[in-house]
Amino acid sequence: MKIRDIEPFCKAHDLALYGDEGFRFGPRDADLTGVMFCWKPTLAAMQAAHDAGCNLIITHEELNFPPVYSGARVEEQLTGGVTLRRIHRLLALGITVFRIHASLDRLCILDAFGEALGLGAPVIHGDYWERTYEIAPVTVRALAQQVKARLNMDTVRVAGDLDRLVRRVALPWGGVAISANPNCVQTLLRFDPDVLITGETEEVVMHAARDAGVPLIETGHSESESPGLRVFAALFTEAFPGVRTAFFQNPRPWALFPAGEGGAERAGV
Repeated sequence: MKIRDIEPFCKAHDLALYGDEGFRFGPRDADLTGVMFCWKPTLAAMQAAHDAGCNLIITHEELNFPPVYSGARVEEQLTGGVTLRRIHRLLALGITVFRIHASLDRLCILDAFGEALGLGAPVIHGDYWERTYEIAPVTVRALAQQVKARLNMDTVRVAGDLDRLVRRVALPWGGVAISANPNCVQTLLRFDPDVLITGETEEVVMHAARDAGVPLIETGHSESESPGLRVFAALFTEAFPGVRTAFFQNPRPWALFPAGEGGAERAGV
């Protein structure tokens, strides 16, 4: 099997493969030794792929930094910086990178996030992501604990009243709840959710949610999207049982500084 043979598999699952998706770096005509699935092709993910005997990484997020969607020109990144370091590592390890982003969001990323949280079937209000979930009334505090347990996380960040009862949930997954996507957050707020369970977010959106009277529970970008990547990896393994596959869970790139050593006691729930 050649690396390029993954493209018919993607088409069979109705993946559109938009302009920022598909092969991002490396040869596509080499023999496929194995596939590593990951959220982002970091240096650690590349090394894990090599150690697992995989010469193809299927990733959800962009290889380049700054990313192409920011308007950065790739040729300006080839004289130094993060992109050049990643390319050097890919060349040294002989790894090809294939990206599936928005196409995979539509196929399984958002659905799998809701399923991982145990929220049940969503109410779709418009486009596939314009959805809310109805759950049994629960306090934000208890819901945050449930989110931690369901996603196997040590901490989550919470903005809002921990003792408020909530039942309608909206899910701005991945990076939808960052300030670069204000219209997406505003659209979800129009569906009158009692609480937002987000992927990655930041203070601008947290303040907006507070002023809207909607508590917010942040999981993380990779934590909210990795369940869907695992679903896609399982589909691939089922289609190609003879191909070696592995999964790299991108870890949080930060740690809470312990409260007893000068850190903030209210850093997370």
